[in-house]
Amino acid sequence: MMTLRNQIHALLLALPIMFICTIVPTNVMAQFPEHKEVYDPLEGYNRFMFEFNDWADKLILKPLAQGYRYVVPEPGREAVHNVVTNLGEPITFANALLQGDIDYSMTTLMRFTVNSTIGIGGIFVIVEEERDRREDFGQTLGHYGMGPGPYIVLPILGPSNARDAVGLVADAFTDPFNYLLNDYGRIAKAGITGLDKRESLLDLTEEIEQDSFDPYATYRSLYMQRRADEIINGGVE
Repeated sequence: MMTLRNQIHALLLALPIMFICTIVPTNVMAQFPEHKEVYDPLEGYNRFMFEFNDWADKLILKPLAQGYRYVVPEPGREAVHNVVTNLGEPITFANALLQGDIDYSMTTLMRFTVNSTIGIGGIFVIVEEERDRREDFGQTLGHYGMGPGPYIVLPILGPSNARDAVGLVADAFTDPFNYLLNDYGRIAKAGITGLDKRESLLDLTEEIEQDSFDPYATYRSLYMQRRADEIINGGVE
């Protein structure tokens, strides 16, 4: 169960980010729509953190993901991905509801219920309808018009922005598995989710490392474009 101490720590971590959101003028945010340009006043810090994350990735995360791909056959990796996706459904359900999208929230609830039961915890995908569409609190804030704020590179987690960083904390509070699982369960869930995500990005990151003149700027642009697309559920050129 998420303890009161952990909740207080998460709130204290979010306060500086929320403060950054409030001090950035609305007209500044408007000048940097997330799918066109990026407001990056913390670029010096961000590049330092990018280099740190890149070092940690090459030392630990990338070799683990490569080993995972090599050892576990594709059907096994697909089953793990299905479970990880299914575990994220409650957050998608809650945020679809907060956005007033009743139809999709009910679709998510039905998909989660069927895949968790008949699909044995999500290992087998029985209901596929709109399964690739995810919702989180950062998207919910964007849905209601909050700009992305300053671009931020988070330790280990990587590209983000002020709005989405606050969203990460909010989603941690609303994720029922953070209350149902003990400490070891939450660590295992986070580890498996991270490993699944990193393995899925192996080919993309390899391509960027080989072809990009400035990987930092490339990742920044890709992240902001993807988030803009997710907020409006597709349609960004």
